[in-house]
Amino acid sequence: MYVLVNDERGQLTLIRAPLRCQLLARLHADRLDRELARGSSPQSGRVLAVRAMQLASPRMRQRLSVSLLRVASGDGSMVAVVARAAVAESAPQFGELADVLLAAEPVPVRGIAMVRLLLADGTGPLYPPGRPDELGAVLRQAAQALNVPSWASR
Repeated sequence: MYVLVNDERGQLTLIRAPLRCQLLARLHADRLDRELARGSSPQSGRVLAVRAMQLASPRMRQRLSVSLLRVASGDGSMVAVVARAAVAESAPQFGELADVLLAAEPVPVRGIAMVRLLLADGTGPLYPPGRPDELGAVLRQAAQALNVPSWASR
């Protein structure tokens, strides 16, 4: 895996990511995803750059998209119990985010990290008690970060 990082002179440089960085990126995924979701530059460090590449991979984008659709459809095979009332109010937005993640065009990694955190954080607005206004706000932020056109005026 190759990644772009800022070198010691502050210039972007393409490097081969060491296996150690790849392992650290998986081990510290939650922390790194929070950094990316806050807007940290993926090029600011090797491990963060590797995590950004992992998130932006077609496989990860597909997995997140499928998870969004399963949550929105009320798929009974979901392991976690989600806040049904909050999800019901935002079901169409889940589909829009899923479509953007499945598209072939590149999307900002910040938005991908936000979606992954939404799905993974068991204390977040997607899970009980989950308030619709909180979930709606997080979905809007993720959509804006992903540059979803239909959300520009919301």
